[in-house]
Amino acid sequence: MIEAKTKAKTDLLSAYSPFKVAQRYLALIFGFTFVGSYLMVLTLFFMDKDIAQVQELITSFKIDWIMLTIVGFYFGGGAFEGVMAKKDAAK
Repeated sequence: MIEAKTKAKTDLLSAYSPFKVAQRYLALIFGFTFVGSYLMVLTLFFMDKDIAQVQELITSFKIDWIMLTIVGFYFGGGAFEGVMAKKDAAK
């Protein structure tokens, strides 16, 4: 019985493997984009450059909402696994 449960959990973890890879790629790609655009605007601001056009471009791409979605997707998967692990441990 224990071996069957262990095998089922191992199979489940291997099924989540592509999902975890996708999470990491999305987090890295959009994380670098978000941090890069933030640093660009910050640098231009301190150089006393007009950043209105840059801010308008960033706003039109809605980078802040995209980043929040990606972070939620990334950490939400781990939180879901934690809840499910606690639920399984309680049984």
